[in-house]
Amino acid sequence: MEHTDSLRPFRLSAADIDSYGLKEGGSAVLEYLGAPMAIFDITEIYEYDLDQMAEKTYGTTDLRHPGVKKTKAYKDRFIGGGITLINEPVFNAPFSNFWLTPRQHRDALRKKGWKNVVAHQTRNVPHTGHEALMKQAWFAANEDQSVDTLKTGILVNAIIGQKRVGDYIDEAILLTQDALRTNGYFRENVHMGVLHALGHALCRPPRGHLPRDSQDESRVHTSH
Repeated sequence: MEHTDSLRPFRLSAADIDSYGLKEGGSAVLEYLGAPMAIFDITEIYEYDLDQMAEKTYGTTDLRHPGVKKTKAYKDRFIGGGITLINEPVFNAPFSNFWLTPRQHRDALRKKGWKNVVAHQTRNVPHTGHEALMKQAWFAANEDQSVDTLKTGILVNAIIGQKRVGDYIDEAILLTQDALRTNGYFRENVHMGVLHALGHALCRPPRGHLPRDSQDESRVHTSH
């Protein structure tokens, strides 16, 4: 069992607090699909303005934001407290390969021998912009430590579940981020010179594209 109270308080919207007999100092069993998952130890019952909650959490009250929409659907009575996990959730592949409890995360990082950890939270597949951010953060965190024995690592926290319309699907985010982990960062660009320009000149006109000035030395033609 893992108790998460040391990490952060847990908040739960409960419209039927009285009918369930929930009281401060009491406890409740949290279920999913009829199966008990955790014990909720209730430390307080309170009310909170939902607009203020959305504004402070997401910086907006626009209902087009999925988090705001979900928040505004809450009732205004909440119970707060700590949670003790009694049954770990079961996930289908590929999600089952990536789910860890907070304690398992800490143990895994400790086994790697990392002194510093750069956290990167994303709802996207890898791209060069995020690659640059992760690299710069890694070098800043690693400081003057030797690179021969790695003491700094990067932990990617992929956001799965409900996101904005048009975002990448969960499987794409997880699997491409994992591919980046196993295969390494993108290779350096290679200057292709005149051959690269000739390739563009042959391919673009049939598609109605106007070629740019390939002789302009201020432009660097690159390829992966």
